[in-house]
Amino acid sequence: MIEVSNLVFAYPGQSTPVFDGFSWRVERGEAWTVIGPSGCGKTTLLYLLAGLRRPDSGRISVGGADVAGRGPCADAALVLQDYGLLPWATVWDNARLGLRVRRPYGRAGDGLGAQAQFWLERLGIAELRSKYPSQLSGGQRQRVALARALAMDPAVLLLDEPFSAVDALAREDLERLVMRLWADTGVTTVLVTHSIEEAVLLGQRILVLNRPPNRSVTIVENHMAGDISFRAHSEFVAKCLELREQLSDVLQP
Repeated sequence: MIEVSNLVFAYPGQSTPVFDGFSWRVERGEAWTVIGPSGCGKTTLLYLLAGLRRPDSGRISVGGADVAGRGPCADAALVLQDYGLLPWATVWDNARLGLRVRRPYGRAGDGLGAQAQFWLERLGIAELRSKYPSQLSGGQRQRVALARALAMDPAVLLLDEPFSAVDALAREDLERLVMRLWADTGVTTVLVTHSIEEAVLLGQRILVLNRPPNRSVTIVENHMAGDISFRAHSEFVAKCLELREQLSDVLQP
């Protein structure tokens, strides 16, 4: 589903590349989390997968199609940390935004509206469709952002620390929501987080990034992820300790 081969990427003016000969593979339907120290390239990786940044060399493909340097990937939907909602647009218009951008010439009619309405209802926010982002809580805004992404029927859902701006209760609610969505739709998911517990709860497989340059891949297998009851198991604590040790090794000078 996602194939990253010999990726090289550096920001202009920086002598150390973020990725240098980096290769990684994600199979269809897998749920991944990505964790690592600040500045390691977690968000950069999502932007590269979404086609919003262009690698210096190497290949990135989603569903067999090369996305490097071709603009936004049609098969991937990105949910941002700060929601990315238009403040002057209603919930309804924000939910349809991705569809309207994809089909800008008068084809945002019943079919597109039906997709947006389905996800607003599925995420429990249909009654908010006439409100503006400033009238919503953080959790409600993130649900709108998810509805906008899912309405495009993506093959890959990319989430950049999607719950960091909400309170603890809303965060747990949204984590449960993402687990249900993954179980119901089977959409391939890559979620970036700073939280060890969240990485373990949501990631069947966990990608641990290093301080740049990232050359090798460190993966923590986590087959019990995706079940909210996992938090109550001793295996959850053990897996968190394992991941913490991996991150401790990454942070060694």
